[in-house]
Amino acid sequence: KVDGDWRLPMFQFTERGRVPGIEQVIPRLREGLHPVSVARWFIARNPDLTVDENEENAMSPREWLRTGHDPRVVAALAADL
Repeated sequence: KVDGDWRLPMFQFTERGRVPGIEQVIPRLREGLHPVSVARWFIARNPDLTVDENEENAMSPREWLRTGHDPRVVAALAADL
């Protein structure tokens, strides 16, 4: 909360609400991570998140979740941050 108002990171939301599966990922993040680092991690391409083994087609954790891929994959990566 800032001055009584909630400030929520935009990476957690789409035009339709919460990013699907994000509720499985957030709890896996280690306590004490800087919020900016977390936001950058969610929006940066990750070579471990590819559908076709081509690193050029790597997705960000946010994109992976938005496109309906298994949130457990992102949750496992989040636990290693």
